[in-house]
Amino acid sequence: MDVREAVCRRVQQLRRHAGWTQEQLADKARLSVDGIRKIEGRRATPRLETLSQLSGAFNMSLAQLMEMGDEELSQERTDIEELRTMVSTLTAKQLKLAKRLVQVAAEEVEG
Repeated sequence: MDVREAVCRRVQQLRRHAGWTQEQLADKARLSVDGIRKIEGRRATPRLETLSQLSGAFNMSLAQLMEMGDEELSQERTDIEELRTMVSTLTAKQLKLAKRLVQVAAEEVEG
């Protein structure tokens, strides 16, 4: 994942974690809703001024907004471990169904 994509993804994750709509984030950051949609959709690279406005909306420093590597990797590792634990207790029939569900979910996310 490149830096631009990681920053855009981080903005989207922070917004969702805060429970805000794109409209609410745009209002709090004094940005356009279209701009937020473009950032979250990875169709725009936010300028430094925009990142500063976003960090203010999230009530964090610009450095905190840019902290994404370790936290994301840590959460990903935790999620994988949780899945591994869950899967280890499944019967063969449940495991087959779980595998199919994951495949369908992955296809849905990819569009």
